[in-house]
Amino acid sequence: MPDPDLFARDPVYGLPKTAGRCELRLVQPAAIATLAPFRGQGMAVADVLKSLWKTGLPKTGKTRTSKAATLFWSAPGQWLVTGDFDPATLAQTLDGIAAVTDQSDAWAVLHLNGADATNILHRLTSLDINALATGDIARTEVARLAGILRPLETGFEIWLPRSAARWGVEKITDAMQRVAAQRALG
Repeated sequence: MPDPDLFARDPVYGLPKTAGRCELRLVQPAAIATLAPFRGQGMAVADVLKSLWKTGLPKTGKTRTSKAATLFWSAPGQWLVTGDFDPATLAQTLDGIAAVTDQSDAWAVLHLNGADATNILHRLTSLDINALATGDIARTEVARLAGILRPLETGFEIWLPRSAARWGVEKITDAMQRVAAQRALG
């Protein structure tokens, strides 16, 4: 008989990992939701978000952060919201003006921190990492997976599909070890 007491597991095991001057760790947000305003409702959604979290919808390729939530552009007419909130309650609040979908189990969110983070990402994506600034967001290929990159003050946030996150972590870890080995050789 199946066990009715199901529980969520981390999308990847064995983190944090350190190699050379970098660390890779899992930083799964409490909640992740996709937000897509209905046609002509963008301003109404922005007004509701300002009343909830004191921030509106960010522009294309940008993020906005408040104490309670982080919003970032993810596709034309679509944003991702992370933070400590209930996606079902957000959906009820925006009922009639936006579609809200719980994505909490769809993504693995990683932080790559350290002095060699940029060098490591140069091996994993064709995106010009140096062109990104804090507050930017990019949908791009990361370790041959469709992912999201967000520069932080101390490194990068990397979003990978949860179903392929273990493979992505192996590729990122491999790049970390290769950069550390090159640095050790001088």
